[in-house]
Amino acid sequence: MRIERIDKNKVIILLKTGELGEYGIDAANVTANSKGVRNFIAMVLDKMRRRTDFDPVCGRLEVRYRPDAGELWLIISRLSDKELRRLEAAKKRGIRGVHIKATVRENGRTKQAHGTGAPRQGKVSAVFVFESFNDMCEGLMRADKRVIGTGALYRSGKSYCFSVRFGSAAEHRKTSAVLREYASCSYGEKLMRHIAEHWQLVAEKDALANMAERITELYGE
Repeated sequence: MRIERIDKNKVIILLKTGELGEYGIDAANVTANSKGVRNFIAMVLDKMRRRTDFDPVCGRLEVRYRPDAGELWLIISRLSDKELRRLEAAKKRGIRGVHIKATVRENGRTKQAHGTGAPRQGKVSAVFVFESFNDMCEGLMRADKRVIGTGALYRSGKSYCFSVRFGSAAEHRKTSAVLREYASCSYGEKLMRHIAEHWQLVAEKDALANMAERITELYGE
């Protein structure tokens, strides 16, 4: 497996067909939206994060499979400001989903391998990613402590993620408006599970609410 950081917004991962077998992946079925393939990609992305410190939760994953060359390419790109604004506009129209898109290019034709997942009706699952400790502190200080106490805070490298299921539309609108001043935001139950599995838990529920109170006492105006 070769992992190469192209620039601050893009990483390319190359695997040979023979390597796929070592991970229990059949090259002929690499485009299938199966649990095995999803777990494989999650494992590869976790290695990428540890080797490159590149972790774009709001990003695009493109998968290119070239049977003739016996190669599988994973291209991970951070979403541009324009793309993020377009996603925000889509959410306002009621179109929500995890902001990770994967396509497969095979013999010159592009297929969608893993689509975005819309959250269930009722409670809205969301993650807010803070790029620094200071941004995380600013967000937790200003958000409703009662809502903070229903979620969990995770860490990966220098980034922090607040994961929460909003209990009502009003709670969602109010808290999201505050947190998005300091963090990028994505929606989806699958993304929440991925964060819980692959990021380090810092604090959750009452412990997180107490942590937010202590941060406010220390850094609040």
